[in-house]
Amino acid sequence: MNTGSRGRPMCLPAWSIVILLLIFLNSKAYGSSEPQLEFADYLFENQNFYQAITEYKRFIFHHPESQPLNLAYYKIGLCYKHGKKYNLARDSFEMVLDNQPDDSLKKMTGLALAQTYVDEENLEAARFELDELPPDSEIHYWKGITYLHEYKWKLAQIEFNQVTEGEWLDTTRELSTCIEQALHLSYLSEKHALRLSTFIPGTGQIYAGKILDGIISFAFNASMVYFISERVKADDFIGSGLIFSIGLMRFYQGNKVNAYQAAQKYNEQLNSQTLEKMRKRD
Repeated sequence: MNTGSRGRPMCLPAWSIVILLLIFLNSKAYGSSEPQLEFADYLFENQNFYQAITEYKRFIFHHPESQPLNLAYYKIGLCYKHGKKYNLARDSFEMVLDNQPDDSLKKMTGLALAQTYVDEENLEAARFELDELPPDSEIHYWKGITYLHEYKWKLAQIEFNQVTEGEWLDTTRELSTCIEQALHLSYLSEKHALRLSTFIPGTGQIYAGKILDGIISFAFNASMVYFISERVKADDFIGSGLIFSIGLMRFYQGNKVNAYQAAQKYNEQLNSQTLEKMRKRD
């Protein structure tokens, strides 16, 4: 046995043992794909999404031909989705779909891609992806959600009525009850508001609940009419023409636009409040 100058056995320093142990464990991990994926999954489950992305990418680099490759890309997409990096999430999901995964992973990935589009409020794209998948209760549920985001209550109800099983059943029943109420909301008519302010400036705004705006609009337009009449009485046709073209027409046209927009905004707020109530139930 080798000994030192005092006859003691030579021992490796503690830091050397640690390094050797790490090398051993690292080589074991790279020799088998499962521990590396399990570690990445562990990070994912603990919401360490960006660390998980690093580990999934490390796995892909060391095992480019392995069977769980598509699953790793799928998980990377989920990590980016949770981090609201929607462009990168979509890239990962589309890579999985391009690699022709099995039916189960294809559905999970297609659904995740559609949900990413929902998060981005790109609802037509979300429905396109959902239509690419075999229809079932989960697909109908998410199609209904896309219509809810667009306040298309009837179309959402049609989709929810086709949900017949799974964890979405109770939720869709509650949402359907809310939709029944939404179908009977008292909307304002934008065209009616426009007509009112066309005949009597300001009345369209008052109809839409903007009473002060309506009074101000009426006062401005009435003032313009008064000034024009005074100029006409004074035979100042040029002045009256200028007031008419620059003042009256500007305020009069603006009054009509504001009336239409006020009714439109009222309806949007009504829809938004209704959708928010549904989200609280969801």
